[in-house]
Amino acid sequence: MEKENEGRISAGIERYLALEAMNRLMMALNNEDAYYQHWIHIVPDQATADDLAYIAGDEQLFREAASCYLRCVRKYGRDGLAIGSALYGGGVPDDE
Repeated sequence: MEKENEGRISAGIERYLALEAMNRLMMALNNEDAYYQHWIHIVPDQATADDLAYIAGDEQLFREAASCYLRCVRKYGRDGLAIGSALYGGGVPDDE
C-alpha cells in the first residue's frame, strides 16, 4: 500500500511540474490567441501554485490541459517564444 501511495504522489508531482512547464511555455508563445482563446479556459490567468496543483491532481483536467497545450503548440508554435524582449524561433517556414 505504501509503494502505491508513493507512486501516486510521484505521478502527482510529475504532473504538477509538467503543468507548470506547459503554463510557462504557453505564456511565452508569441501569439496571444493561444493563451487568451484557449489556455485560460482550463488554466486560470496568472495561475497560482494552488491552481496548478488542483489541475494536476484532477486526471480529467490535467488531460484537458495537456491536450490543449499540444494543440496550441502545433497551431501557434511557429510564431516562436517571446521571452523578455527577445523572440526565439519566430517565423519558421512551414516545411521546417
